[in-house]
Amino acid sequence: MRVNLFATIPLLLTLLLLSELAVAVDTNYKNQFEWQYFCGDIDADSDDPSIFNNLLLAQSWRAIDYPANPIDRGENYTVWFKTTVPDLSQFRIPALFIYSIDLMADVYLDGEKIYQHGDILNRDIKTFYGWPWHGIDLPKDAAGKTLFFRVFSNYNALGFWGPVGLVDKKTLPLNIIKLGYKELVVALFSIFVALLTFAFAIIQHRAKHLLYLSAFSLASALMLISENPATQLVFNEPLVRTYLLALSYFSLPIWLALLLSSWTEGGRQRIFNLLVVIHVSYILLIMILCFLGVMELAIAFPIFDGLFAISLLAMLAVNFNTSLTYNSDRFWLIVSFCIYAVFLLIDMLVANDVVDWSMIDMSPAALVFSVVLLLISLKHFSHVHQSVYDLNHNLELKIADRTAELHDYIEAEKKHSAELKIINEMGTRLESFINMLQSCRTINQAKEALNNHVMALFSPLKCHFISSDKHYLIDANKRIVNIEYLSTSQIHEHFGQLIIEKPTDDVCVDDRIIDVFVTRVEQSLRSTLITICLREELERFSFEDSLTGLKNRRYFDEALHREIQLAMRNQSPLSLMMIDIDHFKLFNDTHGHEAGDFVLKRLGAEMLRFFRKTDVCCRLGGEEFVAVLPDMSITEATEKAEGLRKIVASENIRFKDKNIGGLTISIGVSHLSTGTETADKLLSVADQALYDAKSSGRDKVEYIQ
Repeated sequence: MRVNLFATIPLLLTLLLLSELAVAVDTNYKNQFEWQYFCGDIDADSDDPSIFNNLLLAQSWRAIDYPANPIDRGENYTVWFKTTVPDLSQFRIPALFIYSIDLMADVYLDGEKIYQHGDILNRDIKTFYGWPWHGIDLPKDAAGKTLFFRVFSNYNALGFWGPVGLVDKKTLPLNIIKLGYKELVVALFSIFVALLTFAFAIIQHRAKHLLYLSAFSLASALMLISENPATQLVFNEPLVRTYLLALSYFSLPIWLALLLSSWTEGGRQRIFNLLVVIHVSYILLIMILCFLGVMELAIAFPIFDGLFAISLLAMLAVNFNTSLTYNSDRFWLIVSFCIYAVFLLIDMLVANDVVDWSMIDMSPAALVFSVVLLLISLKHFSHVHQSVYDLNHNLELKIADRTAELHDYIEAEKKHSAELKIINEMGTRLESFINMLQSCRTINQAKEALNNHVMALFSPLKCHFISSDKHYLIDANKRIVNIEYLSTSQIHEHFGQLIIEKPTDDVCVDDRIIDVFVTRVEQSLRSTLITICLREELERFSFEDSLTGLKNRRYFDEALHREIQLAMRNQSPLSLMMIDIDHFKLFNDTHGHEAGDFVLKRLGAEMLRFFRKTDVCCRLGGEEFVAVLPDMSITEATEKAEGLRKIVASENIRFKDKNIGGLTISIGVSHLSTGTETADKLLSVADQALYDAKSSGRDKVEYIQ
């Protein structure tokens, strides 16, 4: 086995994964209520209120730690659970949160139905409606009353699954997001890795294994998304999400077997191909049976768990000896698959109630696999991988910071509500200003907005804003507030200073109120500036060509349209120059793509030096470049193009201390006139001029009147 420094990174991730696994179990929610259950023969097929008299008089209620899978369930498909609603005074809008129910349930409060999942009375038609989370509204006077749950399941599990607890309905979405945002980040990261790997698979020849790896990563991401509770907030179709979960989960052994088959031959390869046929057949059979209504999708999961477990053991047994002789890339892929398999097996045991664990988070295993796959796909582009990883890590930190700041802000509002009544008008103005500030696209725009509105914001106090980097001298009669924000580089950047003068005698505002309001302004500005900074950074990336440093095609399309409108409004000239490197494909084939990238970067740098700051230089793609030239006539633009052509033609190119000759460029020039009033027409004319330059021998400048 060949081991290198690159191969030690998955080992470190494995250690992190084990630490994550050590805290993956949380059973505290099981002790929040006192539960009882009843498996008697009280009519389970009726909504008659009289059945609750029978339930209350029943003597065979038994205590249970958690409302799921009573040990004496026997052949009963319907079980009753009950509990007493505790004190609700701490909740403004009380609700009962249930992570999941197997499979259908009716909820009654003192005999009145307040919620249902599925239709128990029509269970002969349909018994499975997916596994969503439930937020059951409770009246404020429900404390001390009895909650009854009629639960039906012809599945191997019956009852609740996962956390159960009282929540405030208003904060429930935020809690759901906090519960699942890490998995969503990992899922998005896995999708990115899958697409990146797919791109490498398309570029490279004989790279089927990359296609299978990409499909496995994509299936893992879809599995995380479909079972993530936060997904329900935007797509409340539980059964559709369960089908998506089934398709992604059931396809995992297919991609794994195809990958191992591509690495082996002979008898081992036939075994892996047989596993592929078995699992594809299983998916098709299950989907057909569910579509025809012969069976419910829920039944397919425990059957597949057994089939998948057998397949994993078979793959491990067949591949055990050869995996030790794999190169480091394949070896660490096998290691990551083994880690993923361990999580899957534990999840199977939990899902089928073999072990009493609450929830298993699959995202760490998916993250380990995705990172290993990313390292392999970008082995020769490690700096790109590092930037992606850092960006993902920074986004997680920003989300955590924003969530913490929001929590602190809410707590401060509750604690100081009495004082804040005095400054309601200030608070209203601040909220309006922050909403306006959030529309700013850059930090400079935010500074200008604050400078224009600071006096009105702090009225009746007198306040000024200084946006320079110089700090104001300390003055006993003024309060100096330094505004800073955390940039995308994790550096505290100075935004400016608020200079607040002490209130005069006619302004009756308590210093404590001022302190609270200034703190609120500072927190709101910091949170908003982080968002603006991130938006500004992302917008810069979206308009820049990463190779040459010039603007990209997207920026060019917007800039050309804008400059045409300005030129027509001001009756000023506008020219467009289209540039193409002659025989660039032959140069690439002769000297290699690395040398070709060097030439593209060199031409980009030369254009930035040659053209004016008001000119817009962009790379359209490949070896094609453009320059938008405001306030320049066709004659001036043609002379300018000729100057650039001569500079490029006169230079010899040295690459890696070797003279590899020179290159020439052909240039087509067009200008704004009657018939070229649109961006498409102006670009088309420049392209035709470029074609004429190419056709007439290259290394020329052509223009069309």
